[in-house]
Amino acid sequence: MNKLSPDTRNILEIGSDIGCEVATAVAQRTGANVIGINPSEEFPTAVGPALSNTIFMRADGRSLPFPDNSFDAVLSVATMEHVNGLDIFLSEVDRVLKHKGLFYTEFSPIWSSAKGHHVYAVVGPKEARFWKPGKNPIPDYGHLLMTPEEMREYLCSGPCVEELIIPIIQWIYYGESINRCHFEDYIESFRKSRLVIQTLNFGYDSPDNKTLESLGSKYGTDRNFICSAINVTLRKPPEGISGILFRRYIGAIHWYERQIKRARLRIKMLLFPFSPFRSIWRYLARH
Repeated sequence: MNKLSPDTRNILEIGSDIGCEVATAVAQRTGANVIGINPSEEFPTAVGPALSNTIFMRADGRSLPFPDNSFDAVLSVATMEHVNGLDIFLSEVDRVLKHKGLFYTEFSPIWSSAKGHHVYAVVGPKEARFWKPGKNPIPDYGHLLMTPEEMREYLCSGPCVEELIIPIIQWIYYGESINRCHFEDYIESFRKSRLVIQTLNFGYDSPDNKTLESLGSKYGTDRNFICSAINVTLRKPPEGISGILFRRYIGAIHWYERQIKRARLRIKMLLFPFSPFRSIWRYLARH
């Protein structure tokens, strides 16, 4: 909320929760007009009457039913890890944002992280959910290291009931509910978009050295498998020469911040040579 300017009047939330709680809270706290969209047939199922400054509708973030330059801000929470077509999605966000408008998104876990499979399968009273204690049968990074057949054999060995095996395999490897984008795919899409990155922060997993070596052998050592969560603020630059200067200014700040972070990580490695996190610090310092 503190990223929104006081004169924010129109906000779009892409990927609203089924109960419309986030959009409703934003409308209450800002007083702005908030539109929440979600393509699910179950949306919306808000409890109680909607606020006068909220509208909820079924729509896809890759094909927004709004005119150009419609919103002061666009928000998206726990959604981008499900979006197939990141470039199209970001292009639509750029289109509907006003100049100097803000786009904020946070999401996890991404595909290339420990629980990036996002497993969700329900058969009668049986279920598999990645976030629920005792209900996640997939070992960390298993979706990246196992083939579908290897995963099937693993699940048949006892981690979950037989009825869930086929739905789990379908969800992880073939379903359209997750995008299977690696960390680098997101960063590349952000950088290619016409929006300018203002802040970019990450949450991290802590894989052991053996797991990192296995992932590096399969995908290459230049891949990032530590980042699990991304939150980023992007802004649509002003028109004309002001926009060019704005991009250069933000780019210079990001370069400086990256050098500072890398220097701090190298200092940590020198001060704590036997830390169990040393391999992670080394990896982050290189990337």
